[in-house]
Amino acid sequence: CIVLFFFFKQKTAYEIYQCDWSSDVCSSDLIILTFYNIIAIKSLFFMFILTLIASLYKPFLEWRYGATFGKMAVKIRVVNEQMGNLSLGQAFGRYIPWAITQVLSFITYYYLFTSANFQEVNSFMQIGELSQTSPIETTSTVYNFIFIFIVGSLAFDPKKQGFHDKIAKTFCIKTK
Repeated sequence: CIVLFFFFKQKTAYEIYQCDWSSDVCSSDLIILTFYNIIAIKSLFFMFILTLIASLYKPFLEWRYGATFGKMAVKIRVVNEQMGNLSLGQAFGRYIPWAITQVLSFITYYYLFTSANFQEVNSFMQIGELSQTSPIETTSTVYNFIFIFIVGSLAFDPKKQGFHDKIAKTFCIKTK
């Protein structure tokens, strides 16, 4: 069992240096496994398991450790307004924009796996072409722009909180 300790100077919400990174080391590995599954394994059940793991990864680690592996690597911690640990509800509240993305992705994956041409797919180009025929492709594209706005809103916020942080009443702070 690995125990990670993070020490940081206590600051008020207005003094903290805040930032957020949505991509992560572990989620990159899951993306690679997802593409490998689509091209080689072609298992809808395995896709469901990968989607479930990807959906639980970020909120669980932020609730349990205050950071995902990527945040830990760059010494960023997610805290509540009192600079304490997140509740499970706050961790899942922060995850809402990603959860919507996961649901839309799984619907697209389901469409891919049940498509008549899916067994012939063996390249990234073919995955892209087939996924563009998905009935929710337009919805997914529109939501991707909304997602960028939601998460990107932290760049223009005086406290550097994204919309997801405001919903969950959280901050990202730099640790030592």
